[in-house]
Amino acid sequence: MAATPPNSSVITLTPVTPPITVEVMSIIPVLDVRDNQTMHQVMFGQMVDVTPDLRTRLLTIRPIPPPPARIAINTLTINYKFNDLVPYTVGSKWDISVSASGELTMNRHEVR
Repeated sequence: MAATPPNSSVITLTPVTPPITVEVMSIIPVLDVRDNQTMHQVMFGQMVDVTPDLRTRLLTIRPIPPPPARIAINTLTINYKFNDLVPYTVGSKWDISVSASGELTMNRHEVR
């Protein structure tokens, strides 16, 4: 499934089935330069253990200090002007899915 935003290249969307579970990694205020108002950047992702294989791959990307035992993997970042309080808290878990038509759905993760 592909969507073509105006003045942009083609973006290929891959349906996610079943949903993936992510957690809110960070919430930071950012400036919307269009109107000089504050908005929020919410980063969703997962904390993963750095296995020997992952450590090797990370070190081949570019010279960096050895990674810690766990790292954050960013899955989705949104910048949004919330009318009231930001409806997310750091550490909260969410299920994200993408339909074949490209519709993105997020629901609070329910522990079963």
